[in-house]
Amino acid sequence: MKIKYFFTCFLFTLMTFFNFNICYAIEAQEEEKLETNNNLYIHKDKYILGPGDLLSINFQYAPSLSGIYIVLSNGSLPLPLIGDIDIREKNINEVERILIREFSKQLLRPDLSIQVKAFRPVKISIIGEVNKPGLHEFEDSMRNSPTLLAALKKAGGVTSQTNLRDIEVIRKFYDKEKSIKKTSLSLVDIIIKGDQSQNIFLNDGDIITLKKASNNEEEFNSIASSNIFPANINVNIIGSVNTPGTTKIKSNTPLVQAIMQAGGPVQWKSNKGNVELIRINQNGSAYRKRFKIDLSQSMSREKNPILKDGDLIKVNPNLIQNLASGLAAVTDPLTGILNGIAVIKLVDEGF
Repeated sequence: MKIKYFFTCFLFTLMTFFNFNICYAIEAQEEEKLETNNNLYIHKDKYILGPGDLLSINFQYAPSLSGIYIVLSNGSLPLPLIGDIDIREKNINEVERILIREFSKQLLRPDLSIQVKAFRPVKISIIGEVNKPGLHEFEDSMRNSPTLLAALKKAGGVTSQTNLRDIEVIRKFYDKEKSIKKTSLSLVDIIIKGDQSQNIFLNDGDIITLKKASNNEEEFNSIASSNIFPANINVNIIGSVNTPGTTKIKSNTPLVQAIMQAGGPVQWKSNKGNVELIRINQNGSAYRKRFKIDLSQSMSREKNPILKDGDLIKVNPNLIQNLASGLAAVTDPLTGILNGIAVIKLVDEGF
């Protein structure tokens, strides 16, 4: 009886031990998995902190100092007891070591950890042959890292003169050498061939340069309907057209097709050989060119160019319409006088 009792107790103890270890192992695996996922989301030794990052700093033995702190525009991190700390071009691990060293001058046990509570926007410079060059920001950059295509779309798409096979990306690395590297990417390979290895993820501070090319009309036409361009743009069409005013057209619509969307030239009154395109450039200068339009003309940089948002198109009147307008300008002031003379004559005849 005693043997059976001891055997039962031993078996129960053994099962409890194994059950505890199994549960502990499962829990440990889950924690490791979560930690791995967090590491995939952000690497403490790779993410470079910068202005706008919101940091959660947790002090293990001084909880009153724990809180949320923001990196200022000058790259400094203002903290209690130790003041402003310059953390420019440093990763999270480096900043943790710096803070522990500085706080050790004030605290007996300065153990702390840092997590990024909110990531700063990624700022990318896009220059050259795009419709909206300049500095562009991307929010929530760590969860949705911007790609080359996303950046070009935000810049309003490329122009019809872009070298589509040589888009240069320059990136600064925050290693000991502070090295700078650049690469050349092909927009044609991304859109036409589907080569997503060319559609790289962008980092904060990247510079994208789009150069000018000649004789690329065929390649530009091949990507003109892609989603890197805004769906629609607005142009102003005035003069001898049937529906003058602001006209919404699809991106990359040529001059002739835009005029047709405004009802086309007014028959017998318009001069198809005297159509003006007026464009305000990014630097504030004005571009003005005259075109002789052919309603059957396909897209051509010289004869039927692609329009940009805000372009002004003026379809001038023909000679007959100009003469008629001039005659009207001369005779209109006399209309009232002639009518007055007629009234006086009628009055005289009546009396």
